[in-house]
Amino acid sequence: MRKEGIDGASIAKIMRDAGLTHGAFYAYFDNKNELAQAGFQHAIDSTQPRWFGSKHGDESFAARLKRLAATYLSKRHRDSIDTGCAISALATDVPRSGEDFQAIYELAVKNTLKQIGGDFPDKQNEAILFLSLCVGGLLLSRNVQDEELSRQILETTRSHIEEMA
Repeated sequence: MRKEGIDGASIAKIMRDAGLTHGAFYAYFDNKNELAQAGFQHAIDSTQPRWFGSKHGDESFAARLKRLAATYLSKRHRDSIDTGCAISALATDVPRSGEDFQAIYELAVKNTLKQIGGDFPDKQNEAILFLSLCVGGLLLSRNVQDEELSRQILETTRSHIEEMA
C-alpha cells in the first residue's frame, strides 16, 4: 500500500504477496478499509523503531532533531517508499479514505509527535514544525523527476531543520 497507495493496491495482489489466496482475505478482514488500517498500523509499528532508534542518553532536543532529520531526509529513505515512513507514503491518500483510516492515521501522527518530543513535552510546536518539514520535504523530493532538484529539496529541508534546532 505504501508503494501503490490505498486505492492502487488490489486485494488480490496483497494476498498473493502474503502467500494467500484472494478468497482467504475474508477470513481476516471484512473489507479493504480494514486491510488498509491493519497494513498502516503494521507499517508504523515496523518503521518507527528504526527511525527513532534507542534512547541516546542525554541527547538534547536539537541533537534529536538533527539525528532524525539526517535519517528521514535522506536519498535512501526517499528511494524506499515501500519500506519507509507510512505517514508520508500515504499522506495524499488519507483525505479520500474512510473515517476509520483517518482516525488511525491521526493517532499515528499524534504518537509520532510525542516520540519526537520525547523528554521535552514543552516542544510540541517544534515537533509539529519538524514533522511537517520532514514529511513535506520527503514528499516533494519523491515527486520530482529531476534528481538534482530532489537532492536539493532534501538537503535544504535538512539544513533548515539543523538551523531551527
